[in-house]
Amino acid sequence: MADITTRDESREAIRTALVGWKADGVANPIIPVYSDLDGDGVPDFYGLDDNDQLVQVSGVTVVDSVAVSDGCGIEQAGGAD
Repeated sequence: MADITTRDESREAIRTALVGWKADGVANPIIPVYSDLDGDGVPDFYGLDDNDQLVQVSGVTVVDSVAVSDGCGIEQAGGAD
């Protein structure tokens, strides 16, 4: 998706992590971006399209994502940046 501005290396690492979670049985894995990519005032997420390509996802909450929390805040699972 053209709106994604993350570095190429990071995009590939994020895509690889999402494909891995999908292979592990997560039906629709998404990772929070923790910033507003599309300018609507709400943080966005990265997800996969039908061809397992990285896309920007809006309108979901962090509890619907693969993010994990240690009680000190919310971190991205898998170490993607």
